[in-house]
Amino acid sequence: MPKKKRHPRQPVRRTDTTATRQASEPAPDRADADEFYPLRDRYPTVQDAVQAAEAGEDVEWQGDIEGLPMRHRLVLTGGQPVIEQAVLTGWPLDAMIRCAWLQSDTHANTEKAILATLNELHEVLRLLLEEEIRAVRPDYDAAVLTAFAEPTEDGGLPTFGWRARYPVTDELTWADACDTAAWNMSVCFDAFHPAIENVPEVGEQAMAARLRGHGAPLFLCRGCHRPLTDRHPRWTGVWAAPEGGPLCESAGEDTSPDDDEFGHPHQPATP
Repeated sequence: MPKKKRHPRQPVRRTDTTATRQASEPAPDRADADEFYPLRDRYPTVQDAVQAAEAGEDVEWQGDIEGLPMRHRLVLTGGQPVIEQAVLTGWPLDAMIRCAWLQSDTHANTEKAILATLNELHEVLRLLLEEEIRAVRPDYDAAVLTAFAEPTEDGGLPTFGWRARYPVTDELTWADACDTAAWNMSVCFDAFHPAIENVPEVGEQAMAARLRGHGAPLFLCRGCHRPLTDRHPRWTGVWAAPEGGPLCESAGEDTSPDDDEFGHPHQPATP
């Protein structure tokens, strides 16, 4: 069943701390500490974080503001350390990606299709959010995030998302390493956001069509429109959705009298 829109809630609640602020409002210098509460509490400066990472500590925060999950961390590269700001995929994209990945015979091609889709979606949202923030910060330019696929330890579905990386310098602050548009983008895929209410590109059907257009083997149910796979390890050969398994909440055209007792099966629509 398509997820219902929710009315705006301001300020929004974060899962890791009770500190709050409006999602679309650029934070003043001190208020942005709320976003990095665990990091700034332990590492007052970026340079403190670098020293800790070099000593073997994992310098990382993960959380959300009732939108997509986000991550900030310090990465020790071969040359210069960087602060990474990342937005990870969540509902509804993660369900589409998972089903397409299970259906895929060539994961390398499917990964390229997913990354191309994510880059296009970001460009649409980046421009909209940039314009919104310029209403209070006329000189603001949104950071350009890059879609990424991060291998997992079990070798299964990679972690997908968008990220920006900020090279560490003596002058870099935590505030410098948090792009406001990227932070706000996490809310756009879940909670109601006035900047994207009438943007067709981020509708579920439009995102599914974009993934298929890039070659991802994505199927949607004709009845409930959820993404489907018939290659789930527990339901091999049966069309199932990430939520609800093999039962469709909407009766399709191809039903039988037994469906009233046993439930309606998913029916994949022709891409």
